[in-house]
Parts: sequence; C-alpha cells; structure tokens
Amino acid sequence: MWKQIGSSIRSARVRQVLADLALTQVANRMVDQLTPSEYRRLVIGVQLIKDPLVVLLDEPAWGLDPLNTYFVISILNNHAKKYNRIMIITMEKPRSDILPFLDRVSYLCLGDVVYTGSTRHMIDYFRSIGFPCPELENPLMYYCE
Repeated sequence: MWKQIGSSIRSARVRQVLADLALTQVANRMVDQLTPSEYRRLVIGVQLIKDPLVVLLDEPAWGLDPLNTYFVISILNNHAKKYNRIMIITMEKPRSDILPFLDRVSYLCLGDVVYTGSTRHMIDYFRSIGFPCPELENPLMYYCE
C-alpha cells in the first residue's frame, strides 16, 4: 500500500509523524548523531509511518532516563488518542508517573492473567481481593512484584 501512495502524500505523512514524535528539529541529522530518546522515537516513527491500527511496542522506553521515559510514553498516548489507534506496550519496570497515560493494564503471573482492566479500577480491585497498595508505593510496580 505504501508504494501506491503519491510522493507528496508520503512526504506529508513523514512530516506529520516527525512532528507528532517531536523530531522535526532533527530531521536532517544522521542517525548516529541522535540522542537515545530521539533514536527511540525514530524507531517508533518508522512503524507509525504506515499508520497501523494497532502497534505493539516491547519496552519502548528501555534505557531512557525518567524524563525521556515520560516523554516517549506521553507521545505514544497522544498519538493513540489523536488517531484513534491502539498502543500495546510492555514494561518490566513501569514508573508511577506514566500511570495517567495508561488506559488499561494487564498483569501476568506465570503465564496467567492476574488482572486486566482499567487503570482507574486496578487499585480498588487489588484492595478488594486483599492486596491493598501502600499509600506511597508505585501501584504499577507494587503489583508487578
């Protein structure tokens, strides 16, 4: 399908994805001159350029500092909402500051689903089955452990 689209439409799509991923200012840089965060967003952008309905991202912020992790996850959230797309991400150690960007979460333990549902109901669910999250804990990590 990508080959059948005209070059002006392809160019517009590339510019839009660069803007959505906050990469417009580095569009003319060589890949080896990008920061880790810019490189990660570029790799994601290569997939988004085809405008998939569902995107599966394994550890999209792996190796990034907290600020850039927040930035990448917020960009993915904005993209999903703006284009009505589904972003499925895996994170081994999710930070609490990304919780507002997650609509749903699934927890697996030894291959079985322990919880799947709204992040808003997650804490209440675990409390109702006898596993309340301590007040100052990151609920995403607490329930992972």
